[in-house]
Amino acid sequence: MTVWKTVCVLGLLTLTALAIRMGPADQVFASGRVRLFTDDPPYHARRVAGLLEGDPDVHGIDPFVAHPFGAAACWPWGFDLVLAAVAGPFAGSPPDHAAIARATALAVPFMGALLVPLVFALASSVTDRKTALIAAGFIALLPAHVDYSLVGRVDHHVLESIFVVLAALGPLRLLGPGSKQLSGRILGITLSGAAAGLSFGFVPAALPIASTSVALLGGGLLVRRDRSALWYGASALVGSLVVLPLSPHPFDWVFYSHSLLQVTIIAILLAGLIGGH
Repeated sequence: MTVWKTVCVLGLLTLTALAIRMGPADQVFASGRVRLFTDDPPYHARRVAGLLEGDPDVHGIDPFVAHPFGAAACWPWGFDLVLAAVAGPFAGSPPDHAAIARATALAVPFMGALLVPLVFALASSVTDRKTALIAAGFIALLPAHVDYSLVGRVDHHVLESIFVVLAALGPLRLLGPGSKQLSGRILGITLSGAAAGLSFGFVPAALPIASTSVALLGGGLLVRRDRSALWYGASALVGSLVVLPLSPHPFDWVFYSHSLLQVTIIAILLAGLIGGH
């Protein structure tokens, strides 16, 4: 399959994924109002509004959690910061909550469609273009992923699969068939390792993503006697430290949110890679 034909098919699959995820738009934007899904999306929209209004206490007590007393939330702020950057140009001054809800509702299906070319890039590192396109098409239509990336479902779950793919992309390009000069592709490994660590700042359940990536993919590189495994683990550790301020529990030892516990686990895994090398 030629490069041009591959690009056209991949573009069509990505647009198809976006169109499917925009399916409920007539309900979300009915009668000139924005009706987000009723579980977590209104909460994220409120957090985005707080960021745009200027003074959220990211480490303080959230009055919308554990009503009526409030509590420190478990959700890191990275996802909301991304949405604030998207919604900011449309929100006006002072920020209009309806405009914020509209922009955040529309951002999610675009994030979902982004997974299609990312999966193609991941699959093409271990197989041919035709098979990689089949994998991309599978993601475009996968019901579970469609459900989490529908317009109006403003929730961080849409980013989980993106971080999984980004964390795996660099190592699999080295571990795939036909790879040569394994230790020479440090940039891709560093970016993928950083993605594994940075995931802590965007999704509260990032520990399985980051720890599994460092242990399995880093270990796979180590078996190949590739010292880039150390770059991968070190980048994941640095990434986890960079996003620590985005957590409501940066200096606690808790399992349900990014904290010193998660940083320590990644550091232990890195030490294992160093020792194995």
